[in-house]
Amino acid sequence: MIKQGRGGRFICGNTIMALDGGFLHNAAAITPAAFAIRGQAAALELGPHNITVNSYACGPPPEEEIEGASQDPTRLTFTSNAKIPGARTMDRISNTSLKDVREMFDSRVVIPKKRFLGQDIAQVVSLLASKDSDFMTGQTIAISGGMVM
Repeated sequence: MIKQGRGGRFICGNTIMALDGGFLHNAAAITPAAFAIRGQAAALELGPHNITVNSYACGPPPEEEIEGASQDPTRLTFTSNAKIPGARTMDRISNTSLKDVREMFDSRVVIPKKRFLGQDIAQVVSLLASKDSDFMTGQTIAISGGMVM
């Protein structure tokens, strides 16, 4: 992009744990937070070349992923329960069904009667890729129904 001299867009996907510290598992929020900070650093480096760098951070899995997913509880067996003093762990939801985890996330959403869909992500990515975001860089947009503000 720099060589071509026309500018461009980097659009990165992330999780809301990058923004809220991982309400279920604080230690697991370190990597998403590092990616968010790296995106900001890239925005500073690439901005002079008219290249924007933005991210979206998703909340719970989209509704259609839950509907089509196997209810096999092994999909939610977490193998990295960091033993950091004072850190909360995933112990309380390990081997829990996807539906139960979804209900736990939904209890934190502040927009009533709205379910998270894949099109919610597509709309934000579309905005970030458009001319409407020419002056936006280094940002992470939460797609979380208000779980993270």
